[in-house]
Amino acid sequence: MELIPGSILKDRYEIREQLGKGGMGAVYLAYDQALDQLVAVKTNLVSSEESRKQFETEARLLAKLRHPNLPLVFDHFIEGEMQVLVMDYIEGENLNDRLKAQGPQPVYKVLEWAQQIGDALNYLHSQDPPVIHRDVKPANLKLTPDGKVILVDFGIAKANTGETSVGARGYSPGYAPSEQYSNAITGPYSDQYSLAATLYALLTGGPPPESVDMMLGHQTLLSTRSFSRDIPIHVDNAIQRAMATNPEDRFPSITDFIRSLTVPSEAAPPTQRLEAPPKKNNRSCLLIGGLVILAFVVVTAVGAAAFSFLRSRGTPAAVAQQPSVTSAEVVVIDSTDTPTPLPPTETPTALPTATETLVPTATLSPTPEPTPLGYGGKIAFISDRDGSSFDQIFLMDSDGSNVEQLTFDETDKSYPMWSPDGTRLLYVADGGFGPYNNRYNLDIWVMNADGSDPVNLTQYQGNDDDPIWSPDGSRILFVTERFGGAKQLMTMNADGSDQTKLSDEFEEYNPTFSPDGQQIIFTGTFFYTLNVRYTAEETPEDTVPPKEYGFTELWDIRWSETDRIGKGMMPAWSPDGSYIAFIRTTGNNRHVYLVDVESKGATVVRLFDQGLNFDPAWSPDSHWIVFTSTKDGNEELYIMDFGGRFVTNLTDNPANDRQANWQPIP
Repeated sequence: MELIPGSILKDRYEIREQLGKGGMGAVYLAYDQALDQLVAVKTNLVSSEESRKQFETEARLLAKLRHPNLPLVFDHFIEGEMQVLVMDYIEGENLNDRLKAQGPQPVYKVLEWAQQIGDALNYLHSQDPPVIHRDVKPANLKLTPDGKVILVDFGIAKANTGETSVGARGYSPGYAPSEQYSNAITGPYSDQYSLAATLYALLTGGPPPESVDMMLGHQTLLSTRSFSRDIPIHVDNAIQRAMATNPEDRFPSITDFIRSLTVPSEAAPPTQRLEAPPKKNNRSCLLIGGLVILAFVVVTAVGAAAFSFLRSRGTPAAVAQQPSVTSAEVVVIDSTDTPTPLPPTETPTALPTATETLVPTATLSPTPEPTPLGYGGKIAFISDRDGSSFDQIFLMDSDGSNVEQLTFDETDKSYPMWSPDGTRLLYVADGGFGPYNNRYNLDIWVMNADGSDPVNLTQYQGNDDDPIWSPDGSRILFVTERFGGAKQLMTMNADGSDQTKLSDEFEEYNPTFSPDGQQIIFTGTFFYTLNVRYTAEETPEDTVPPKEYGFTELWDIRWSETDRIGKGMMPAWSPDGSYIAFIRTTGNNRHVYLVDVESKGATVVRLFDQGLNFDPAWSPDSHWIVFTSTKDGNEELYIMDFGGRFVTNLTDNPANDRQANWQPIP
């Protein structure tokens, strides 16, 4: 049953147009009259009462999924003989269209997309029961205007009960593994194959051969490097292994696959075996070819890998291994859209020998030089590693190398904070004595990026600390204890003038600006929650009346327990405005969490929970978080991506290292 444009489902969703169609259903663009937004509506036919019950159960499971690279499923119902799933409509082109328009994509872009897609798949596979997408392909990857890749087309989930159910047998030629063509059990290893096939297509310009044809020996998977020598050997090795026709020969998990894509080393033999029929081993021919081209490996791998940090630091950690797959614990996602074929490309029928010189049928554009991790410069941090009894400010590269000391005088320093242009550093230090021999205690200081020309900005009795710049660099927000010892927010000009108190009734501290300067997030002792104040020209709806504070008109609005974000401290707003990293204390534990700003607390994810953790700070590209942790005993600085992956100790020093802040501009 097809839906007609203009028809309305559930007295709410007005059908606009059909986006895709498959054997059992279709995907439509619709207008949500209740939320005043466009949505995607996926329909499947109801085959039985059992199918109806299964749909209800598994649609509820999909509705609980929250991940930045997955669409949000927010409604499901049955209309007549149709199962209906409503999810976010993701604007932007899909990677299949980009591939047809532009041809092979640059290696660095493909590796960035692989990280995002792999993170989304790992999240799906970590659910209980695991969720298997089963249709990863370029057409199901939407590229948003801000460069984020979204894995779309969930379809209707089908529970695996020992063999692939009839409703879950859909597949896309070239991207589906051999087990998906039969009644064999699918699992995380199936999505791994499809992801590898997708990367193969993005790098070479066309889909790989059918997995069944390769399994039967009718076709051979041509090396990606036969299309372009710009593709690093370790990337080619990883894709070849992940596309093994026997699931047993693939990586133990997508985590291991992604790691092998980003770390320039040959893929190790499998350490985890999945139940599958035995397969003839034909790797000896690849080994011989590999020995012949060994002289080219080092130059290619070092020059073209996209993530220089992961190359130099070794093995990323902190991503959970895939759960063991059992016949009754897997949820699969059935896609019903009709695959859109790519333009035909010439595909050689055999691997080239070492003595052949072939003209590739497709070429990749030269890979740009890797940019610094996080698109930023130095990381400033506090340490007592100089052997004195004082905490000093140090700088290091984003991979933890080239550590240099910036301050040397005999006073403790804390809270280094880069200016928006990366040329100056705020910090906290002893203010010494004033003109009448009065003690200033802790004051806010500023100095140049090389440590020269330190200036005391606050020069006031009582402790001042925790400074932060406004996004335009004109104002400084900080915390003071001048008023009876209670922590209060204050603001001043960048030169220290016009110091104005912002707080009123409760203790408030740990401030951070939104990137547009329109909001301030801070920790408050009122229910000990993260709080928001607006600095807009007009009063936002549903807020209390404005208060005049001199700096601007501010309105209190709290993301409280009822608004789902709950308790938190040490918030840090990502430069792109999408997320806030913060610390949540539970008993004696302090964990790193992430909240989606747009959800206002509806999407909160725990990123890291080992040891006591403090002071998260973002890289300029909003992809990485540096933070302090006692994971390995003393306070050290660690880095991870914003999905909580690749946790790496940056400092690894017997001293205490903490309070890191990432320079916006090299």
